[in-house]
Amino acid sequence: MNSALHSATAPAGDVGRALVGRWRSARRWRLIPQLDTDPRVVAFAETVPGRVALLAAFGALLIPVQSKLALATVAAAAACAYAPAYRRWVVAAATLVFLLHDPSWYPSLAALAAMKYGLAGWIDPPMLQRGVLALFLLLSLAAIRGTQRYRRQWPLNRPILCLLALYGVSLLVAASSVFGAAPQVVIWSWVGTFGAYFWFLCYAVRDVSKDRAPPPMQLGVFHPFWGSSTTPIGKGWSYLRKVEAPNAHELAITQLKGLKLLAWSQVLWAVFYVFQYATRQAWPIPTVEQTLVAQVAGAPFPWYLCWLSLVCTFLGRLFNAAIWGNVVVACARLAGFRLLRYTYRPLESRTVAEFWNRYLFYFKELLVEFFFYPTFIRCFRGHPRLRLFFATFMAACVGNVIWHFMRDVGAVLELGLTRAVVGFQTFAFYAAVLAIGIAASQLNPRKGIVDAGWLRGKLLPCARVLMFFCVLEVFDDEGRTYTLVQHFGLLFHLFGVRV
Repeated sequence: MNSALHSATAPAGDVGRALVGRWRSARRWRLIPQLDTDPRVVAFAETVPGRVALLAAFGALLIPVQSKLALATVAAAAACAYAPAYRRWVVAAATLVFLLHDPSWYPSLAALAAMKYGLAGWIDPPMLQRGVLALFLLLSLAAIRGTQRYRRQWPLNRPILCLLALYGVSLLVAASSVFGAAPQVVIWSWVGTFGAYFWFLCYAVRDVSKDRAPPPMQLGVFHPFWGSSTTPIGKGWSYLRKVEAPNAHELAITQLKGLKLLAWSQVLWAVFYVFQYATRQAWPIPTVEQTLVAQVAGAPFPWYLCWLSLVCTFLGRLFNAAIWGNVVVACARLAGFRLLRYTYRPLESRTVAEFWNRYLFYFKELLVEFFFYPTFIRCFRGHPRLRLFFATFMAACVGNVIWHFMRDVGAVLELGLTRAVVGFQTFAFYAAVLAIGIAASQLNPRKGIVDAGWLRGKLLPCARVLMFFCVLEVFDDEGRTYTLVQHFGLLFHLFGVRV
């Protein structure tokens, strides 16, 4: 009774501090324990039994998401982690073995070109792909060595521009069909391989540090064994050297971080499975493509279903990126490289620029390093705001369009160069609006937003950012079936405007 009376008459400040203390203590419970901060767990992970247990747990979690090569990935990562003196060469050897086992991690254009030119029964596409890949790797060695020795001489003093020009020429030659059927198939196979490894080569040729890796070792992170897309996850050796575990203690912490991240990816996968079941089977919600088809056909879905479609598509993209990308990062951490997460709490972003930094981190880093910084260093030095805007536009728009066009270059083979370029108008518009949104949020950072309270300082800014990206989903179409005007028709329908 007395304690209850004392609580009721306690100062408001004391009650508030007590509630905050209880809330903080409740936060200490976590779905996934903080293994990497527990000294006992870290010490155990440095022992031989601890290492065996860690590898076994990692393999058990990895098999459901990467059943084909899970054990091989764990074995390669263990060899890298526990042979620190030879770690870089082990990475190169493991990547080569994985490549020999499955060289077709990217869509080869050889089979599609052979069908188009009537040589499907005369050419073995996998064999041709291996041959072209071997040629590409040899030329990459020459390019890396050449840029290291003649960095100050033109045109090697602009290696990225040289590579872009070479890729553009290769694409024009392939699209012109000036050669016979068999040479055209070979050229298209070259274009597909060049595009798949293009950004890996860019990271290699720009590494001019004194302790740079030798050219053969640089090839070891061209689609490393821990996984990647055409965007290098982990970038090149210049970055990997900075995040490499220097001793056994740091290695144990890095591996525990990888195990924890893999476990979190599994949790997200389970939530995503429930989300997909709810939105695709239990209460079917049309996809954005289905709403667009219905809109073009003159029988649009109700506006609220279109909004739900945008939100579900946006959340689905977040789930896919967080699950797939962070599994790759977890495998790299097991090998001894403390990479930053691929996706880190994007729903907490309060500005468009912050969201872009948290979502698809290594893709953002690619655009920043090869488009933002070169533009920012050279252009509009006397106009700071224009300089920042233009550099951001070059990265988030121009670089974004180039990357996606390279990835989907097979459309040029199917449709022809002119139709493929014109058909890319919708995604180009999406990239332009995205770049303007990012630049605007950088130029107006809203410095007082943190101290504006929970509603105005956190909830409303996050809601505005998510609203921006959900509406932008209308134009996030990398296909070439519908025009920009037809996508605008769906946008107007969302707001009840008939066109």
